[in-house]
Amino acid sequence: MKAKVYKAGKVIVKEAPPPPPEPEKEAWSLEQSIWAPRKKWCDALDFWDTDEVERKKFEWIWQTSRQEQGLDKLIMLHDDAGGVDEDGDGTPDEIEEVGDVLWDLHDLIFCAYDYYCGCGKNIQSMALNQWTDFIEDCKLVDRKSKFCKKADIDRLFITVDSRMGKPSKQLSRIEFLAALVHLGINSASDGGEVGQKHMASLCSFSEWQMFVKLCKLIGPDLTERDAKLSFAWARMAVINGASEQGAVKESNLPFEGFLEACCRLAVLKSLPTDAEIEASSSADAGLHIRHLIATDEVAYNELVASRSSPWPGSFREPKQEPARKVA
Repeated sequence: MKAKVYKAGKVIVKEAPPPPPEPEKEAWSLEQSIWAPRKKWCDALDFWDTDEVERKKFEWIWQTSRQEQGLDKLIMLHDDAGGVDEDGDGTPDEIEEVGDVLWDLHDLIFCAYDYYCGCGKNIQSMALNQWTDFIEDCKLVDRKSKFCKKADIDRLFITVDSRMGKPSKQLSRIEFLAALVHLGINSASDGGEVGQKHMASLCSFSEWQMFVKLCKLIGPDLTERDAKLSFAWARMAVINGASEQGAVKESNLPFEGFLEACCRLAVLKSLPTDAEIEASSSADAGLHIRHLIATDEVAYNELVASRSSPWPGSFREPKQEPARKVA
């Protein structure tokens, strides 16, 4: 830039000095920002909640809820494993499993708690009105149930709130977590929606008998006793059959148990070979046997006599080929 200087009627043009350099600006960072004090003030010692502090928060709430609300005893009353502690840490596996589920959902649980508290007068606790809103929004009331009717859930609020002998008509986070455990147990043991969905996937002994009858599997090669034992031996061991869940497991088969029972039936059934099925132009073993019964009773009796498995014989080790043909 050039500057004009006036001297004794003359104009002298001189170069103006360059402007001073601007000071270099430091790169913006949280540590130098208005948010800097947060890192020293909060429990996470960071600018946001870390996984570590979230876990510590949950563990404190969970452990306190177990102690103050007697959750261990409640959970063990409904434990079908009889208090097994496989890892030997002194805490039954069932209690640890409940804690693991709650931890997996802790973000949702605590966000819901904060939201409904915020809808009331006190953001630190949940009043009965907000509890009712939570229950209705989540559709947890079941008028047909034994333990999840509206009155039951209202009483649950009072029970949890009064547990420590000082009812406040509010639920803390500790009490809210305990109430959720109660709700889960009541819904499952009550045969509510959760229990119904679980039971719908099971095969009872009466359903098994109906299946065997409708499929016409009973005959000279398979007795009703065989069918009963196939069901019985397909069950997995239950530690405490006197518990509610244990009784369910001892009297029902899950899908894989149903498959095992079918395999056990298959070992006892007198079945044709693939070559015999192909030679008869039948689509499968069942149609081949029906054809023999209808057209050649002697051949069918010979098949039963030559292919039947002795009892108990190999019954405890189902074979793949017979199982495929029964299927």
